[in-house]
Amino acid sequence: MLPQHLTTQEQHQFLTNISLSRVHVYSKNSTKIVENSITVPVNQVYTSYFVTPMTLGTEAGILHTYLALDTASPETWVQCEGCNPCIQVNRKDFSYTESPLYKKMSPYDPMCYPQVLYGGSCGFDITYGDNANNARTIGFVGRDVFYFQNAQNSDLLYPFPGIAFGCAVHNQNFRFGENDGPHNVIAGIHGLAPGPRSFLRQLTSQIRGQFSYCLVSSSMMHVNSYISFGDDAHISGDDATQVQSISMYREKYHLYLNGISVDGSRVPIDPSIFELDEELYTKGFFIDSGAPFTVLARSAYNPLEQAMINYFRHNYGWQPIDIGDQYPLCYSNFPSGNQRFPSMILHFAKGQSEEIDWIMHEDNLFLRHNDGFCVLIYVTDDPGPNLFGAFQQVNFNILYDVNNGLLSFVPKRCHEMTI
Repeated sequence: MLPQHLTTQEQHQFLTNISLSRVHVYSKNSTKIVENSITVPVNQVYTSYFVTPMTLGTEAGILHTYLALDTASPETWVQCEGCNPCIQVNRKDFSYTESPLYKKMSPYDPMCYPQVLYGGSCGFDITYGDNANNARTIGFVGRDVFYFQNAQNSDLLYPFPGIAFGCAVHNQNFRFGENDGPHNVIAGIHGLAPGPRSFLRQLTSQIRGQFSYCLVSSSMMHVNSYISFGDDAHISGDDATQVQSISMYREKYHLYLNGISVDGSRVPIDPSIFELDEELYTKGFFIDSGAPFTVLARSAYNPLEQAMINYFRHNYGWQPIDIGDQYPLCYSNFPSGNQRFPSMILHFAKGQSEEIDWIMHEDNLFLRHNDGFCVLIYVTDDPGPNLFGAFQQVNFNILYDVNNGLLSFVPKRCHEMTI
């Protein structure tokens, strides 16, 4: 949970700031790997952050920690010894000097791309955000053994030797939950987007460009969900809830969104605001597990907000209230009896003229606040990009087929899923 000393407004301001900042991003005994099949637990911390337990290093340098799942970035990195400034974490930093198999990467290594230098070795310099408080991590790249925890038996680990990852030694303005104290468990990022040294590329023979997850609602804080890779990455439906597939741009997981409907009526949004800028990625509609909430460019957000306002005014006579920028649209009322929330549908392109509808549940859109509720969709300046955040992905089983450029989804009660 979030720190108890924060008010409800402060907690949501924290998560909102994370979502908005991301629009500019764009030992234990080992067990033999089950070939092409990997399923590991996903824990939920700090409301809408999802992490996976990770172990790396050998002998005295071995470290057990958590990394945040991030489908918007290809880079995997962990905070290392000697950092300044540092992220506050509840465990030690990775002691690469004490891990016998650790080796820094040469700047001439094919995986050293883009070619950034750090102390004569391959380096990295990543910024998350575009303002004075943006998060930035700098460090060097090396290789060591990575282990993934078995989802059914935490004493069993999947070992992967020689994995390239970032060793972060300059970490500024990161806020992983309780970062103002010693209780933060997140020590870095597990990047799931494609890239020259991405996890997907390095383990391509095992994973073959496929992974799936089903994120558990924040009301189920102590229930694990799972992320699966390779042959374990599959989803299924039934007669009532069939699996649907939409096209996905393979480089940054852009989805081809045509428009949005509220309560059965198409919102007057110019679909060009969702078009992909393949050069700068400043436009597009990207699915992003690392953004707590969905963020829409103003040209898309304003008509959507107006459609919501019209629904509640025309049906119930309710007017929105102003409780600060951290809640773009809030009400002091809550539906009861025959009253209901409006439906919302995302319309994705299928071929030249057809569409696939992704129907949002009310739990993916509205959050109770005291005696009222707020709509958990946020706004950023045009042109975006637009982000499809983790809160809106909860209770959907989602499969990424990166090699074929497809994203499949089906509604699921993720807390009831078993492996």
